[in-house]
Amino acid sequence: NQLDAEQEPRAEAVERVLALELEVETIPALKKQLDEYKGRVTAADMEVRELKRALEQQAVTAESLESQRRALAEETSVHHSQARALQQELEEREAASPSKSAVAGVGLGVSELNNEVVEQIK
Repeated sequence: NQLDAEQEPRAEAVERVLALELEVETIPALKKQLDEYKGRVTAADMEVRELKRALEQQAVTAESLESQRRALAEETSVHHSQARALQQELEEREAASPSKSAVAGVGLGVSELNNEVVEQIK
């Protein structure tokens, strides 16, 4: 009876020792896996930082390009207004003096390209 009572705790102790030995055997593999994961996390953190910097730079570039686009749009609007005003002035001059429309008959390009030719035609 006493032998049975001693065998049961011994059997439990042996089982516990075997279980602990198995755990000890897995520790190096788990440590290696942990180190690999740490390396991956570090690499991912670096990549995230690089991507954030690139995103910030792209935002600055986009803001700059948008500012340039607005400036060009405003300049284009001014040029269109000036062109309309010049066209209207030209039409008013032609309407006021129909006899001097010889220049218009030759073509508007002549007056824009060579003022001497325009003077000779007048």
